[in-house]
Amino acid sequence: MAKAELEALYRNLMDTGFNFILAEEVELREIYNIVKDRYPELCDDTYLCSMNCKTRDKQPEWNHTVRAVLKKMRERGIATPGTSRGAWRFHGLARRARQPRPTHQPASYFAKLCWNTERWLCPTGDAPKVETPGTYVSRMGFGHEEWLFNFNWLLEGWKYSFLEPVNKSLAHLEGKIINVRLFTVGGRRGWFYVGQISACEVLTREQAADALKAFRVRGWLRQMEDHVRAVGGDVQGLRSSDPRLVFNIRFRRTSADLYDPPVTVAGTDAIRKIKRYSLVSTENAPAVDKQWSTRVAATKARPTGKIPRKGVAPGFIDLVHNEMQNELVARLKAKFGSEAIIVEEGYVDIKLKDKPRLLFIEIKPDSRPLHAIREALGQLLFYEFHSAAEGEPPTELVVAGPGELTQRDMDFLQHLQERWSLPIRYYCTCPAHGELEI
Repeated sequence: MAKAELEALYRNLMDTGFNFILAEEVELREIYNIVKDRYPELCDDTYLCSMNCKTRDKQPEWNHTVRAVLKKMRERGIATPGTSRGAWRFHGLARRARQPRPTHQPASYFAKLCWNTERWLCPTGDAPKVETPGTYVSRMGFGHEEWLFNFNWLLEGWKYSFLEPVNKSLAHLEGKIINVRLFTVGGRRGWFYVGQISACEVLTREQAADALKAFRVRGWLRQMEDHVRAVGGDVQGLRSSDPRLVFNIRFRRTSADLYDPPVTVAGTDAIRKIKRYSLVSTENAPAVDKQWSTRVAATKARPTGKIPRKGVAPGFIDLVHNEMQNELVARLKAKFGSEAIIVEEGYVDIKLKDKPRLLFIEIKPDSRPLHAIREALGQLLFYEFHSAAEGEPPTELVVAGPGELTQRDMDFLQHLQERWSLPIRYYCTCPAHGELEI
């Protein structure tokens, strides 16, 4: 590590007086973790004390910098030794500075996601292949955030999910609202800016427990375990006694923005210094903030697509598709009767015969309606062509997906209906009001 980086870390800690540590008494090891989460670009574990001085100490040199600032804070009366060996207590000026942010100004962070090649709808088995051996994902065969953008399971309009970086900061973020910018690393495939979530609420233990109970009652937790088994993962990871190891955040569907496709991180971008699964404040990484905004803004008119993948067996996303199909079939049968519903006839996901109507319904797990419509349109037209040739043309073509229509989505549908006279519409499988409108 360059001397300039150690000096920068020293200045930052002296200026803040550790006011970002919320607990009164903290073990030294935890102080190291909090500092590294906050200043990852200034904390290099490979640069040891023995490389910078005569000591044979094999600790990272930045640890010594932290201890040096703690001694300075002790001289100022801001920090004192704690009640247990190695712990420190924070008070005085530092405590007055540790006021929560106003609720209308949520803190913003950068956070790393584990690798996934299907838009984080479910585990794909790719993440363990690019993780360092011995990490949680490599041991368990999946990451808990791999359902992050699967909006098929909503509780009162909330998407409950998990972010590993948040898990490491629960002590001072529990119950707070944050904004998160997400990036991922795919080994040789590269680094990518993948999206962002605004107004993301960090769950309390009670909220997480309630969500886990609801998922279990609805059968959704069992479906998650099925996804894990499908990629050869260990379902014990979803059976922790701490519910916040399954769910630690919630957000509204409209608060999530998944870039399509992900934006490539340049080789010199500062985000590459954030290698751990930890939250990094945008205020402490201005270079990352500026580059992120520039890269994403420059690709607003980008083509659509997915993260490149190799050797991923087809069928992981089929599980999500089949779950959506089974649930929708059950709801349609309850409303129209079993005799009105035909499944997988002529490759059509669902046919609804409600005379004089005949609906062809194509299901897409993509939470972005515009992309779901685009992907389903060709299939529906092909099915219509064959059905019409057999004397049974459908009266309506329906795309079913978990996302809610935006104004742009509605404009696109209107264009198809008016410009091309297509009898097509979109049905949200998870409507906010919970009613079936089809």
